[in-house]
Amino acid sequence: MVWIRKKLVNNFFILLIIVFSCGFYSTKGSLPVHIKSIHVSSILNESPEHSITDRLLDEINNTLIDENILEIKDWNSADSRLNITILRVEDSPNVYGLGSNNEFNEVDEWKVVLTCSVDWVDVFNGKSLFKTNINTSAIYGTESDINIDGIDNDGDNLIDGNDSDEFGPPREGAIRIAIEKISREILNQITSTW
Repeated sequence: MVWIRKKLVNNFFILLIIVFSCGFYSTKGSLPVHIKSIHVSSILNESPEHSITDRLLDEINNTLIDENILEIKDWNSADSRLNITILRVEDSPNVYGLGSNNEFNEVDEWKVVLTCSVDWVDVFNGKSLFKTNINTSAIYGTESDINIDGIDNDGDNLIDGNDSDEFGPPREGAIRIAIEKISREILNQITSTW
């Protein structure tokens, strides 16, 4: 009789530990249960790159659709809103070389840096799920086409014809790559809150 009572008490304590530890684990860092949809607000642009706004909005919507993690809805019916502001698009020299007359340095590679402020808001509670600045960059050369510059423009260890996203005018291609990177980083931020 004592042995059975001890076994029941031990099993009861084990059950309590499992219930409380699983309950704690499943709620820590998880997305609130009422958030099942998202609305990507019109992107604000504080940079002089005016054509980038629509391209970034399209890329973020396409990434959310491809990953199918949250349903995209309109402003009035979404459970959450993604507010994005493009803060800066900056070009800076990345690699210098000697000019043809060997007197002056010339820029051989440029780096374009895209900086955005991202705020994901829980509409029901009016609270920010995360708010952060995200920087991404891409490299471009001085050639006429990003596909022949011999540079790993997006840092994926593929160059030119071996890399499917290296095409078009160098700076345009670099901006496109930076937009793709920022879109993936925003998705990573969203999924890391689960």
